[in-house]
Amino acid sequence: MNCFRRYVVYFSIIHRLATLIHQHVADNHVDLFKRASDIDNLQNVLQAVEDKIRNLSISLSKVKKKIDTPHETLSTNVTHFKNLHITCAILRNISRVATLMKRIQSRSKDLCQCAMYVNELKFIFNNMEWEGIHVLESYNRALVQVRESMVSQAWSLINSSYELSDQTQLATGLQQLVGKYSKSEIPVKDKEGKRITEIQRQRNRWVEHFEEPSNRPTPLNPPNIEVAPADLPIAVTPSAIAKIRIAIKLIKSGKAAGTDDIPTEALKSDRSNCNHAPRSIQEDL
Repeated sequence: MNCFRRYVVYFSIIHRLATLIHQHVADNHVDLFKRASDIDNLQNVLQAVEDKIRNLSISLSKVKKKIDTPHETLSTNVTHFKNLHITCAILRNISRVATLMKRIQSRSKDLCQCAMYVNELKFIFNNMEWEGIHVLESYNRALVQVRESMVSQAWSLINSSYELSDQTQLATGLQQLVGKYSKSEIPVKDKEGKRITEIQRQRNRWVEHFEEPSNRPTPLNPPNIEVAPADLPIAVTPSAIAKIRIAIKLIKSGKAAGTDDIPTEALKSDRSNCNHAPRSIQEDL
């Protein structure tokens, strides 16, 4: 009996709830239909957006393939050109080393010239990675032997110069031992203090070094430098006149090239200019 009553109560509650839902739908069916339509439209919009995203992803994949292939090809070519540049630099150094070694062998008696070749070879080996290259390793071993031979020759020249009282041999031997012909090995550094080994970067750093002073702003208080008189006093002594006469005779005869390294042939070709020297100088002499 109690179960029956309970079922009756449940049935009445369900019936009342169904009635309320039906009444609510009947009263608000237009609004509910509009919301359902909006949900359906939203689903359609989301589907369209998803399709566009999928198409865009496919297009991006195609563009990526079109870009990746030339990029990989370009990267490969750049790597090949870089390796080719390194190889050409090594080959140039090998060619230069071989040429210098041949010159050393052909001029083994000319100690001064051989010393210049040896120091150039030393400079080349110090500015490149030659380890692992069999040709350069063999040349480096030969260079060590040549340097040892030159040192022994220099000592023999020094010893013989003492016996013969020959200052020329003594100077030649000392030059080889002291290293008068060696190139400067002072490292070139950048503004941060790091050492620069590449030749082109060293040249660029030297250009920057000499351009910086010329590009400095003008000082606010420049120093007051007095202008020198136009006619500077020149002391013409008899000894100076004699030296000038000797110098003019040597220049006319083409026997003196002077301290400015002008070759004798150039002075001989310009002998007519010496003959037409200013009258004032000739009169003073």
